[in-house]
Amino acid sequence: MRFRCLGTMEIRSGLGWHAIPADRPRALLALLLINRNNPVSVARLVGELWPHTAPASAPALVRGYILRLRRALAPSDGEAIATRSSGYELRCDPGAVDALLFEELASRGRTALSQGDAEEADRLLTEALDLWRGEAFTDVPPTEAVVSEARRLAERRLATAETRLEARLALGRHADVIGEAHVLLAEQPLRENLWAQLMRALHGERRRAEALDAYRRARSSLVEELGLEPGEELRSLHQSILHDEAFPATVRPARPAPANEHVHAHPPRHDRTARPVPREVPADLATFAGRGRDLMRLTDVLAARHHTGPAVVVVTGVGGVGKSALAVRAAHILAGHFPDGQLYADLQGSSEGLIPLEPGEPLNRFLRALGDDMPTVAEDPAEASARFRTLLAGRRVLIVLDNADNAAQIRPLLPGSAGCAVLVTSRRHLAALPGLHPAHHHHLGVLPQDDALSLLANLAGARRITAEPDQARRIVDLCELLPLAVRIAGARLAARPNWPLRTLADRLSVEQHRLDELRADDLAVRTSVSVSHRDLRAEPGGGDSAHLLRLLGLLQWPEVTVPVAAALADRPVEWADSALERLVDVRLLESPAPGRYRMHDLVRLFAREESARHIPEPHAAAALDRALDHYVAAGRRITEVLAASQARWVGDLPVLPAGSLPVHRPAEAVAWLDAERPNLLAALRQAAALPGRRAGAATRLATALTGPFRVHGAWGDRMSINRIAVEVAERLGDRRAEAHARMFLGDSCARAGRVEEGIQHAGRSLLLWRELGDRLGESGALNACGNAWFRHGSYAEAISCFERSMAIRREIGDLSGEAMLLSNLGMVHLHASGPEQAITCYQSALAVARDVGHEWGEGDALAGLGEAYRLQGRIQEATECHRRALIISRGHGDRFEEARQHWGLGVIQHDLGRVDLAQAHWGEALTLLNRIGAVSDAQLHWFAGAPRPLPPEALQLNT
Repeated sequence: MRFRCLGTMEIRSGLGWHAIPADRPRALLALLLINRNNPVSVARLVGELWPHTAPASAPALVRGYILRLRRALAPSDGEAIATRSSGYELRCDPGAVDALLFEELASRGRTALSQGDAEEADRLLTEALDLWRGEAFTDVPPTEAVVSEARRLAERRLATAETRLEARLALGRHADVIGEAHVLLAEQPLRENLWAQLMRALHGERRRAEALDAYRRARSSLVEELGLEPGEELRSLHQSILHDEAFPATVRPARPAPANEHVHAHPPRHDRTARPVPREVPADLATFAGRGRDLMRLTDVLAARHHTGPAVVVVTGVGGVGKSALAVRAAHILAGHFPDGQLYADLQGSSEGLIPLEPGEPLNRFLRALGDDMPTVAEDPAEASARFRTLLAGRRVLIVLDNADNAAQIRPLLPGSAGCAVLVTSRRHLAALPGLHPAHHHHLGVLPQDDALSLLANLAGARRITAEPDQARRIVDLCELLPLAVRIAGARLAARPNWPLRTLADRLSVEQHRLDELRADDLAVRTSVSVSHRDLRAEPGGGDSAHLLRLLGLLQWPEVTVPVAAALADRPVEWADSALERLVDVRLLESPAPGRYRMHDLVRLFAREESARHIPEPHAAAALDRALDHYVAAGRRITEVLAASQARWVGDLPVLPAGSLPVHRPAEAVAWLDAERPNLLAALRQAAALPGRRAGAATRLATALTGPFRVHGAWGDRMSINRIAVEVAERLGDRRAEAHARMFLGDSCARAGRVEEGIQHAGRSLLLWRELGDRLGESGALNACGNAWFRHGSYAEAISCFERSMAIRREIGDLSGEAMLLSNLGMVHLHASGPEQAITCYQSALAVARDVGHEWGEGDALAGLGEAYRLQGRIQEATECHRRALIISRGHGDRFEEARQHWGLGVIQHDLGRVDLAQAHWGEALTLLNRIGAVSDAQLHWFAGAPRPLPPEALQLNT
């Protein structure tokens, strides 16, 4: 009987190699193979195969899988899987498993190389590597044990490949080394030994310049990815090549990790027997759930042997996200990698009612745990720290520093040499660690929903979760997937076994009481957040950030930017930037992108409570009004850049201070609009709900955003904001704001296919503008009416509206508006009477737009000409018009018009019988339209721009 796992999982019986077809039986065989010749309990098998919630029938299912595996093995050895008292055992010889054969060959190869037989080493190592057919257990479901073993084998495979490179360097086969090292570095660009081997091979081939360039690339990768300078070996090699000095042809290969070190601790060596082996890490949480990827990243760094100094990992995250639980779980997983012990200290940096520890206290305790026989010198921390480093020299010890407050607490507790590792947890970003200990920073986010549900099930009982899955999801979502909050919810449910899950979900859904609900015994989300806020207020200068957090509680927006925060606090942007970054450092805010900040919803509830408690209502109202006015002024600026033809409608809105929004080109305006769109919509809704005249900010913001949203192609958003603006304007009795909002609402409704509603809003806008005596407004409403009548199919009414609107534009000297209306007339004539009259209108529009430098109007006229020329069979001229219009629309960031040109080019290619090219253009158009939510068959029919049905291929592509 033989087994292969270095690739897909396969077994060899009398019938040859074959796979196990089903996932869970295959995973079960992998688990037995990993633990070969050792019994595995049914409970462990169930826990691995169903990591979240196991069905009640899981033990019976395991017995069924065992039966299927025995049948598969029957031709050779149906009794290979033996039944034991608690579970099952796979019995096999080492030579029957490709992974064991690989390790045996690799070990013999390393031995041969260390004895100077490089040729035999190369043969054995090549034979070992040839056993690999892909990643280990590549088709096995990723259980915790399988992932751990696959990761260990991958590391051994890489180490073996590096050893073979050493053998080939010793044989002078530099060209072979160069090629293979490049392949390996493409996957492992942070492996310093690989870079060293590549540099030595290049130097051996007399390619000194390339060897020096390899060092430059190695250093760049390490600095950019890890913030680390290359180690001493790589730097020395660089200097040797730089001065063209000779260096050894080979080096002794590093001692590999023992084959089973992921399961068993290292056996003590004779020089360690007299030393104490501390095991101070607290017990692992029985209810721990998920975090597989986080654990993998932590253990990969901490267990690696290539560090030139101690490995240091700092885990940061908001309070309650599970940093301590993760650190404890990682420490237990890594126990076998650190045979000389594990030290643990809670530094009390985020503990309610406790003062953060001075480093001397844990340092003296560590010295005693390590067997220091000298009297403690608490008065001289530097001496105690030096003794600590001395005791750790030559040992492999893991040091867990939980709840660190600052870098000063940590520095005296760091080892001085390689072999040891340090795992730190903190709510703060600890960037100021000494240069000798470059830290790997790992930010811990909230749980994935499945893991949060598993945690809830571990606490409240799996059957209750299975009985009400929708309510369970409601609960973890209302807990914002924060482990502390989920743990509290689970504890409350466990203490109330008769409660339906819906009861707790309904109680959590009331925002003003949610933090009260998330409290159980000594656990409370509010307390967790308040500790960070309290400590921030106590710091020199921290009061500014603490005050800003309270102000941020006034906003109901998903994110905040530095300029908005500055307006909110009525302070300079430099002050706001500093205060926001400090809130990020203590993990009360997150920064998903430079200059953008986001608050966890439970932190937001705390901030809202703080603002209600400490900020007087007049001050709070003034702060929110300033933030809203900032967006109104920013919208005006974006209109001027992105939709200059609409700037006439925003003339009385606030103006931003010079330099506060450095947007000068359409592409920059589109990027700003993309990033700010969710905030803008949330701000408008919040403004609309304000009392009294303050709600007028909603109408001003709608006015500022209507033009940009039109260019951006956000038709649905344009309709929504103007619908809200109409409601607010009617409530305030603001007829001008109502006229403006109805005008653009009518146009948006008509474009969205809601033609009757569009006609009503545009008509009401026309009456209001006439009552106000505003000729420009009257012309704009007539244009909106014309667009609505056009989409209704009432071409005579549309032409009448456009002609009357154009007469007013000529009367008031608005040439840009005249160009727009000439294009609109061309659009109607194209459908009503054919291309000849349409071309006349479009050519006139093009001439006027060019005379006044109205580039967007020029693009609109060119697009219409392209459609009209195509109907006349003037294909070359039509294609040129669409291509020139495409350049203009791209330059203005107008995705809707860009899609229109692609559509027109696609129709031209379809007419020429080039269906593949047509579909390529249509596909690009549909991609753009999908981005802005403007795709429907009804819209596409008028979007096509010509009075003919859409080609069936286009509708199929849309479907």
